[in-house]
Amino acid sequence: MRAQNRASGVARVVNGNVPAGAGQRIRLEGFAAAPWGAAARCMALRDFRDGISAWRLWLLLARRDIRHRYRRSTLGPFWLTLSVGAMVAALGLVYGTLLGMPLGDYLPYLSLGLIIWAFIAGLVGDGCTCLIEADHHLRQARLPRTLFVFRIVARNLVILAHNLLIYVLVALWFQVPVGLWSLAAVPALGVLCIVGAAAALLLGLVSARFRDVPQIVAMLMQVLFFVTPILFQPAMLGSRAWLIDWNPAAHLVAIVRDPLLGRPPDAASWAMALATAAIALIAAFLMLVRYRPRLSYWL
Repeated sequence: MRAQNRASGVARVVNGNVPAGAGQRIRLEGFAAAPWGAAARCMALRDFRDGISAWRLWLLLARRDIRHRYRRSTLGPFWLTLSVGAMVAALGLVYGTLLGMPLGDYLPYLSLGLIIWAFIAGLVGDGCTCLIEADHHLRQARLPRTLFVFRIVARNLVILAHNLLIYVLVALWFQVPVGLWSLAAVPALGVLCIVGAAAALLLGLVSARFRDVPQIVAMLMQVLFFVTPILFQPAMLGSRAWLIDWNPAAHLVAIVRDPLLGRPPDAASWAMALATAAIALIAAFLMLVRYRPRLSYWL
């Protein structure tokens, strides 16, 4: 009798005829009863903790990604370094002449701007697809979502280290002053990694649901490149220099670039960068709390 009642109840659910009061008892696996409840927040915090503790795994995955991308290549990731170096040389000669700036001042400024921007664009672009590309891993094992975010941060840090060789050569050639202020670039790079990881997690979750988001983000990043002081200096805008104050990307670039150029870090840029990091972390955490259980159904 119990088996018959149970079978009839299953049949009613399959046919869409759910008995009264049974809706509260039916739960999809992985969905929390309260999307913003304490259990969902604990799961999101555990995801961050497990992702950080698995640092050996995401470092291994990042190393494998770079090896796979440049497999059977003679120069490997140094092809990207040559590409950035050629762009620095071409844009430096053209824009330095157009803007009437000495190459000794413009080339170090331009080279650092392009290198840092390549790092930011890599984090944002790879972040949009970091969870989509990891669908086979997430389907086969219970792995923290943040693991694949840290994977793309580590991968882009390796590429950044290769590209910094261009700046070292430019700095040696034009004798850029290096002092104690240059050490401020280390914590600035840490802030940049935090913002990039939060943006990658946020965009990765949204892109898993809406697959047009990576193309939209790529288009917006192209526009943002031209309104960020990379090819030009903020003082060249004259009375419209205030537009740079509301561009978070400009401050993220500035806190890393200025110390490496021998300049003291700007307090306003640091305040804006820290505020951007805080907002990005809160937004990414709330997105993870709300939509972490649904990710498996979106992939």
